[in-house]
Amino acid sequence: GYYLNEVEDLINYEVNSQRTTVARNISKARLEGVEFNGQVGLLQHFNQSFSVTYQEARDASNIPYYHGKRLPNRPKYEINSHSELYCQKGKIYFDVHQMTRNYLDRANYYQIENRIIENVGLVISPFKKYLSLNFEVRNLTDNQVEDVAGYPLPGRSYFGSITVNF
Repeated sequence: GYYLNEVEDLINYEVNSQRTTVARNISKARLEGVEFNGQVGLLQHFNQSFSVTYQEARDASNIPYYHGKRLPNRPKYEINSHSELYCQKGKIYFDVHQMTRNYLDRANYYQIENRIIENVGLVISPFKKYLSLNFEVRNLTDNQVEDVAGYPLPGRSYFGSITVNF
């Protein structure tokens, strides 16, 4: 899909000089991009889905210092991939989330570098309709990255859950 938004009075969150997030009004902005999604399955044993977004998000205001600069917290590329391998009693899955560098402020002074976060999980369903056990490791490689607001995301994290259906 393709999109083009020319927006007036855009409220955008950005980091101010004290590294706190504030809402700012941008008098005019232009957001243009392309999104692509796909999914492939193989004999009910493997599933692969992915999405790619390319975006040019620019300040179109009349303020010379900001005009043409990238809008804060809007990376040029975002790529997501989700793979699942099924077996009789469950599945294994693997996610990759990649985001290119982007800026935290309207002047494009503070930036967040490229980031990749990988997650892996295992779902075991010994009694398919009634019980499932899930174990997941998020940020598998313990990549120390910042969120779009400039705050660090958790390092490697472990999660588990039990689901019971009646």
